[in-house]
Amino acid sequence: MKKKIFEIFKKAVESFENLNKIELIATFGEISRIENSNFYEIDSFIISNKKVHDNFISYLQTQFEKENFNP
Repeated sequence: MKKKIFEIFKKAVESFENLNKIELIATFGEISRIENSNFYEIDSFIISNKKVHDNFISYLQTQFEKENFNP
C-alpha cells in the first residue's frame, strides 16, 4: 500500500502542469499507517505562491481520487 501511495504522489508531481512554478516539493519520513485504521499519512511540503500551491493540492487530491483513495 505504501508503495502505491508514493507512486501516485510521484506521478502527480511529474504530471503537474505548472511544476516549473513550484520552487520545491519534498516528502520526509515514511508513509505511515495511522494506528488501528485504514488511513495512511504522507508528509510533504511545497514551496510556491499560494495560487500554485492550492492548484497543486487540488490536483494531488484528484489524482488520489482517481486511484480510489480518499485524500
